Amino acid sequence: MNPPTLLEGIASVGWVAFAFVLLVAVLPEARRVLKSRQFRVKYRDLEVSVQDVSDQLRHQIQDLQNQLIELSRRVDDSPGRAADVPSPPAPSNRTILWVDDNPGGNLFEIARFEADGFEVTLAESTAEALQILHRRALQPGAVVAALSGEDDGARESEACVGLLRNLRREGVDTPVFVYSSPPGAERCRQRMTEAGAQEVTASPFRLLVSVEEELSLRA
Repeated sequence: MNPPTLLEGIASVGWVAFAFVLLVAVLPEARRVLKSRQFRVKYRDLEVSVQDVSDQLRHQIQDLQNQLIELSRRVDDSPGRAADVPSPPAPSNRTILWVDDNPGGNLFEIARFEADGFEVTLAESTAEALQILHRRALQPGAVVAALSGEDDGARESEACVGLLRNLRREGVDTPVFVYSSPPGAERCRQRMTEAGAQEVTASPFRLLVSVEEELSLRA
């Protein structure tokens, strides 16, 4: 084997130097992108950061853990196994109007409903929800109000109560489920229920089950 020539040696050193310079130049930018959470995940027309997805997934896992703990307690407290109960009929109207001023914040919940065969129509304000209801010949089977408080500049409870009152004023008797943060659900449950909410919950699992049960009863 011939010994490496001077040019080959220079070329090898040059590639190492180039790689070093590239690493020095790119690494700070990569760190900046990671810190600014610029990685995005897209579902339908909703786009959220990877960090948002991680936060939502953490909430879903925590809720599932809580539901399993509660279920375990009920089973332990039960005096005996309950008799078999026939499954409720599948709902015929599997359409949901999801009113949410930040739908990207509930991407997992929306995707879960659609994976279970529901048709989810999105509205980002009370006004848009009313326009959709006026345009559609068939009313949705349920309305989910997940307003965080940015709707029309109102706070969360004001936005949800405003939506409920507007729906009832328009003669819409579709069941409305308010999906809120845990503090919001606890703080405003009574007021939203008095305004006509079918249920107020912070649990994605409970929301799915409640909507499914309600629409099954109406089938």
